[in-house]
Amino acid sequence: MKLAIPTTDPHFPDDPPPSDDGPDSETIGTVLLSGFLRWLRHFAIYMGAVLTACAIGFFFLWQIPIVHELPQLLNGGEGVSNLLAAATPTSRPTTRPRNTPSQPTTVPVAPAGSPSTAAANPAGDSDILPTTPDPQSDAAPDSPTASTDTPAAPPVEETALPVEETAPPPTPQAQIEQLLAEAQQQMDSRRITAPANGNALNTYRHVLELQPENPVALAGIQRIAAYYQNAAEQSLRQGQPDESLTYLGRGLRAVPNDQALLSLRREAQLAKQREQEEQERQKRQALQEAMRRQQAEGQRREEFRRREMEAQQPWWQQPPNYQNSSGFNQR
Repeated sequence: MKLAIPTTDPHFPDDPPPSDDGPDSETIGTVLLSGFLRWLRHFAIYMGAVLTACAIGFFFLWQIPIVHELPQLLNGGEGVSNLLAAATPTSRPTTRPRNTPSQPTTVPVAPAGSPSTAAANPAGDSDILPTTPDPQSDAAPDSPTASTDTPAAPPVEETALPVEETAPPPTPQAQIEQLLAEAQQQMDSRRITAPANGNALNTYRHVLELQPENPVALAGIQRIAAYYQNAAEQSLRQGQPDESLTYLGRGLRAVPNDQALLSLRREAQLAKQREQEEQERQKRQALQEAMRRQQAEGQRREEFRRREMEAQQPWWQQPPNYQNSSGFNQR
């Protein structure tokens, strides 16, 4: 029997490990490339924002009117001079004063019979003209001392402005008639004392301010007082003194011293007082009746409670209850 001898295979070394230089260099390149791309993206975003802001600023700057007129202003200074000429107000041309010599002129004296002297000075010996111009001579062109080289100013034609025609103020009589017509309309529409800004009573009073003795206005005020007197009497007959007093107050506003209204107001006040007294008497009666009912109810409850207590007691303690009132013992 043979013994098996184990054989060992020869050990060959594995492949040598790859060098670390290759992957590291690739990683560094990738990092640099990504960083450059990130910076380039940020730079593009920043430049886009800057260009957008500049475009918006130029747009709003272009909306300013002076930017459109800038080429005209810079066109040889002509635009500036035109703008200044347009801005300065036009002044009225003044008359140029006469040219007077600054020094007196010496005139040679010739004999009286010399023809040259007579021709040179026909007016004879005269004083030297003053150096200051006379405003009256400039203003009067027919004056002999006026300057001949100064042209006379043309006369200014003054155009008459149209006068606005205003309506003449109404006469008091026309105003009174208009107020009376308004008061009649207000009476027809039952605007007698209200509203405050347009009623017949105020309109009649306005007429009396213009004409104190106007008969139509006086009659209208009396008609107002009679109207409220009639309304107050009807309300008083219907048993409504409060409403009657309201009508009487309006009538007394029109005619404060009317005796019929004053007497009717006293009557309405007495009726209101009697009504109040009757109401107070009815209230007292109702209160007394309620108190009597309450007392009777209390007595009934007390009697019922007493009977219940007696029923709960023993029979020998209960009070005798005789059915036979004759006193005969039937036992």
